[in-house]
Amino acid sequence: AKDMLDFAPDILLLIHPVGLEDEMLYAIDQFMMRGGRALIFTDPWHESTDGRITPRTSRLDRFFETWGVEVVEGRIAGDRTLATRVNAGSGGEVIPAPYIAWMRASAANFNRDDTITADIQELMLPSMGIIRAKEGSTLALEPILTTSAEATEVETSRLQDVDVLGLLKDYQPAEKPLTLAARLN
Repeated sequence: AKDMLDFAPDILLLIHPVGLEDEMLYAIDQFMMRGGRALIFTDPWHESTDGRITPRTSRLDRFFETWGVEVVEGRIAGDRTLATRVNAGSGGEVIPAPYIAWMRASAANFNRDDTITADIQELMLPSMGIIRAKEGSTLALEPILTTSAEATEVETSRLQDVDVLGLLKDYQPAEKPLTLAARLN
């Protein structure tokens, strides 16, 4: 981490950051304080792990709190409008159903004015976190990827043993888009 203070990358890329030591967190903080730019991918529900070796969640609360940003803990976005159809049956029974936690975003969900998302036409989004600016935040949070206005918040505990039809039955739309990715300035 001390070497990181001497090395100045153009952009820092953090993907599912877990178990970062204080020295590394300090180096990241110093990089950002000097005007550094970063792409940060945290995960409220990492589907490709069972949580025993690599934690299911990754958070950078130390920074997010300071920046006035919240990645909602214990919840992901669900959207029946963007839901991917899966087989909700069992024992050989086929029941096609929309799985609200696996969304397929189209061009309408991306900020067309942002360089990062301007040309993306479609993206598969499994178990996406929700980003919000905290009240009093001095940073500008500009959404670059959002759900439809029919989105809802889903407790990650409901994803442990997924009941696709149960999630659909209990669906309560929030009546506003949820932010899945954002640019902070």
